[in-house]
Amino acid sequence: MCNRQFHLSVADNYLFCNRQYTPAGLYKEAELLSGDLPCKMKSSRATIGIPSLSLDHPEYQPWWYVFKAKSCQYEKERKKDMQGTFQRQVEVGRVVLINSGADSGKLAVIIDIVDHNRALIDGPTTGVTRQAFPFRRMVLTPLVLKNLPRAIGQAALKKALEKNDTIAAWNKTAWAKKLEQRKTRAALTDFDRFKLMKLKNQRRFAVGSAVAAAKKQAA
Repeated sequence: MCNRQFHLSVADNYLFCNRQYTPAGLYKEAELLSGDLPCKMKSSRATIGIPSLSLDHPEYQPWWYVFKAKSCQYEKERKKDMQGTFQRQVEVGRVVLINSGADSGKLAVIIDIVDHNRALIDGPTTGVTRQAFPFRRMVLTPLVLKNLPRAIGQAALKKALEKNDTIAAWNKTAWAKKLEQRKTRAALTDFDRFKLMKLKNQRRFAVGSAVAAAKKQAA
């Protein structure tokens, strides 16, 4: 049973402070507080009233059962909402992209977590040495090496990367292709940029001519 605290409304606080310890009162609290939760307490018993039930009765539940049941329902809904918004976790085996420093643009793998600011990374196939690296200078990728031991050796890590073909999987992603395209454009010379401009003008003219011909034919 979940022990997470639940923020009670004014009505819930009133019932909490003025609860009745008779079984009928407990059933009434279940009706008012639990809503559609599948509690064992039946609200119909509150209308007819039950004079007494022993604590060992299977349908008897203490007053805090209702609040814990509501708390668990709140926790399940919160986790369900998180699953659709956040998927990448900082974990051992997560492949990261370094975005700052001398190794910017290189891939590495988290092999251990130092604290809430740093992680131990290593990239035996990309030239990244084993080091404690801050999270603010890396980006989490969707790639993960499953069941990777903590503080794994370089030889074993290299073997795992080659077995999962991680570098090839990264190169196939749209993210990697965009970075490669950006790098290629940054390396162009002035003459290369001039040729690129002329090719774009030719493409624009060809597309415009085709659209104009199609409109003329449709008219």
